[in-house]
Amino acid sequence: MSWYFSSVLENKSDFFEFFEFNQYSMHLVELWDPSVHVGGAHKIPCSLMGSSNTKLVIDASEFISLFEFDTDSLTTFLQTNRVVIYQNIDCFVELTKRLRIAFENIDSNIPKNCLHVIFDAVPSTEFYFYSFKNINFTVLTHNHFFKLPRIHKASLEKNKTSKDFLLTTIKKSSRPHRELLWKQLQAYPELTVNSTILYKTRQKKWIGHQTHQHQWSDGHPSMDLYRNNYVELVPETLYKHGYFFTEKTMKPIATKTPFLIVSTCHYLKFLKQQGFKTFDNLIDESYDSFPQIEDRIRSLVQTMHDISKNGAGDFYQQAQDTLNYNHQRLLEISGGWRYYRDLDYQRIIDSMC
Repeated sequence: MSWYFSSVLENKSDFFEFFEFNQYSMHLVELWDPSVHVGGAHKIPCSLMGSSNTKLVIDASEFISLFEFDTDSLTTFLQTNRVVIYQNIDCFVELTKRLRIAFENIDSNIPKNCLHVIFDAVPSTEFYFYSFKNINFTVLTHNHFFKLPRIHKASLEKNKTSKDFLLTTIKKSSRPHRELLWKQLQAYPELTVNSTILYKTRQKKWIGHQTHQHQWSDGHPSMDLYRNNYVELVPETLYKHGYFFTEKTMKPIATKTPFLIVSTCHYLKFLKQQGFKTFDNLIDESYDSFPQIEDRIRSLVQTMHDISKNGAGDFYQQAQDTLNYNHQRLLEISGGWRYYRDLDYQRIIDSMC
């Protein structure tokens, strides 16, 4: 049994680092061939095409390229070998698009268990992937977003809070739910006049305090904003097909800030399955249960009205037990995420022996 990692995954994936740490035998292989196609394409090297019992680990974009350039060679390779698709942070969105075509075309032409996908998001029950017969997938127990960020000055108190709602999000064409939320909020200025609401392109300067150690502004809470706003509106990465816990949900939990979340239907139920609590004992969270994203956002805005009418500060005070509980739960997961991730990887390796 020989393991090969695509060179693009070197030092860019936890799975690769797991092999290095445990001193498992592996080899790096270059899949990009600039001499083929127009401008080059990914191709399985001739040295591997005649092999058997080889495990090739690649990322999602490489698999798409292999399929689109030479489906026959990919299918032939899979007859006697295995391919593991290790998808990086936002590739789950891509899996709902171009990879679906690839999977549908090769599923009936490959042996069972020869293609394995590692998800860092949890597919919803209607996700197309469940229909495949010969493709396996593993959902990682906890992705790296569960790691707790450092809190500036180690203070979470909202002693001098003056604003109700916090929303700072990025414009992306692949995230139409953010545009829907933005348009809904613009229609109700009474909700935004006493809030910090910003919908921007990534090129614009990040707002809020960031220490010089922060190399990734999105991943760390700007504590001047969190101390000055009672409730955060969270437009998560996914709004359909699956459940993906990112820094967007992690930051309000880490800063003990109540949250309203726009994501896939029943995302709050998903959070509870991870051991967290929500605020259904204090506010109407039925917004999370509407199948259509437009209805979820419309209902969420109504919940914002209720919070504003009754006092965002009072809501924050009444939510203290839940906020403290969630913060402690995140600390527990943050402390154990590496062990759980290693356990997931070891199970994958053992299943392929």
